[in-house]
Amino acid sequence: MLDRCLLIAKLLENNECGYSKHLDDFINSNILAKKGRYRVIINDYNYLREYFNNHCREIYEKYRTLSELNIYPKNTESLKKAYKLYTYLIKNESEGTDLRQLSTLVFGDSKTIQKSSLLKTLVNELRPVSVGSYYNIIHIRCDKNIYFLNINITDIMKSNGFFSCFADKLGEMSAEVENTVIFENLSPFFRLNPENSMFVYAAGFQNIGEISRQLKDNDFGNIIHFGDVDPAGLQIADILISRIMKTSFFPDKNTIEKAIKHLHAPVYAERKYETQSLYSGDLKEIAEIMTEFGHIRIEQEMVVSLAEKGIINLPAWCLL
Repeated sequence: MLDRCLLIAKLLENNECGYSKHLDDFINSNILAKKGRYRVIINDYNYLREYFNNHCREIYEKYRTLSELNIYPKNTESLKKAYKLYTYLIKNESEGTDLRQLSTLVFGDSKTIQKSSLLKTLVNELRPVSVGSYYNIIHIRCDKNIYFLNINITDIMKSNGFFSCFADKLGEMSAEVENTVIFENLSPFFRLNPENSMFVYAAGFQNIGEISRQLKDNDFGNIIHFGDVDPAGLQIADILISRIMKTSFFPDKNTIEKAIKHLHAPVYAERKYETQSLYSGDLKEIAEIMTEFGHIRIEQEMVVSLAEKGIINLPAWCLL
């Protein structure tokens, strides 16, 4: 229904739009007419305007409100959830409310926001005025001198193997390295060793919005996101890349293609890849590759295992 409403709004504004199957009912009823193979024009403007006012206007207004925040729901269900969250954040002072508590207050489920990149992005957009600063813990590893709140913690890092802090304190960290690598999963974070790099374990959707803000506001050198190659993993990386455009994604296309050749039994993603929901052109290309191979997935752990076997080469920012 959302697609239909957006198309009708475009028709009423421009008197024509690109063809879509969502308009077939109107074409068959002669309310609209096809202009060539790819364009549609209006035959009955008054009927279409009345239909829009009765069935589409509320949906369209909600979508337009969210789009002004760079939030673009893909269907009426995601629009309903996003607008419900938006309304709550606008009307309520939520200082001191963490993400899971906020999700429970709005949806009755503590993980609804965490599971949706759209809702997570919306919270990130409105958080500075609407939501308090309570985030989950992240882990840090580094092979060079590193400081937290201007205190040298290099020896602590060496003796403990890692350092932990809340995600909103990442900006207080500084290290004498060229690269900052964001890890989605914990196992590769510990299996690989930093080389002139600071490793940050982000724990997926939960912290990526806050981490992206901290990285954007401070100098952390080259930013690399090491994530799973599946729909959720690409969405997590896309949040970071949309805020820090210089961010690169690993595994890159060449590494992915090598990994695919050495798959003994393909593991399929839980859902299909959707390129239209991704901001990054590089991630869209990766999604297209994975779609061509039947919507398979490649986890970070598999990349590390293939590197340990000498099948693929790891980047310069890490060692086995």
